[in-house]
Amino acid sequence: TAADHGKNILRLYQYEKKQLADRIQSDITDVLDSNSHKLDVLSWLIRSDINRAKVTLEELTSSTAKLADHVDELANSLSGESDSEEPVWNHLEKLFQGYKDEHPECGISYDINCADYAMNIPGILSITKDIMDNIFVHSNANKVSIKIYLSSKLIDVYINDNGVGIDNNYDTNSPWYSSLHRIKEIIYLLNGTLKIDGDSKTGTNVRFTIPLE
Repeated sequence: TAADHGKNILRLYQYEKKQLADRIQSDITDVLDSNSHKLDVLSWLIRSDINRAKVTLEELTSSTAKLADHVDELANSLSGESDSEEPVWNHLEKLFQGYKDEHPECGISYDINCADYAMNIPGILSITKDIMDNIFVHSNANKVSIKIYLSSKLIDVYINDNGVGIDNNYDTNSPWYSSLHRIKEIIYLLNGTLKIDGDSKTGTNVRFTIPLE
C-alpha cells in the first residue's frame, strides 16, 4: 500500500540522517582531539621555538576553518535546504557542475531540455543526486551521460555510466538502506516509473519518468 511505501521512505531517511549525525560527531571529535594536542605543543613552542609556534598556529587555524566548512556541508545535507525560488534547471546545472569539479577524472556530460525555464520542481534534485552519488560510490565509471526533459506534464531523466554495471537482482540483494530503495519508493508514491539495468559492457542505465498532472 501507499502507506507502507511512505513508512519505508521515513525509515530510510531516518537511517541516512543518523549516519550523517554520526559523521558530524566523529569528525568534530577527531579535529578537537587533534587541535587539543596541537595547543599543548603550541604552548611549549611559544617558549622554545617561536617560528615553529607560528607554523603550528597556522595549522590550527586551517584545521578549524576546514572543520567549519565540513560541518556546514553535513548540516546542509541533514536539512536538505535549497533556494525554492530558484528554477529547477539552475539547481541541476549547479548539481552537475559540482560533480564535475569534484570528479575531474570522470567525463560528465549533461543535456537539460526544459520547456519552461521558470519551472521549480525540487523533488527531482534529491532523486538525481542519489543516482549520481551511487554512480561515484559503486560504478568505477569514467564517463557519465545525463539527459533530462522537463515540461509542465512530465519529468523524464536518463542517466548512463560506463562502469561495472549492476546486479540484475539489485532490488533484493542490496541492503534495505540503499539509496536505490529510497529512489524506488519516492518514484512509486509520485506515480512514476523507474528502470535500472546494465552490465559490465554497457555500464548502468537509469531512467525514471514522473507525471506532473
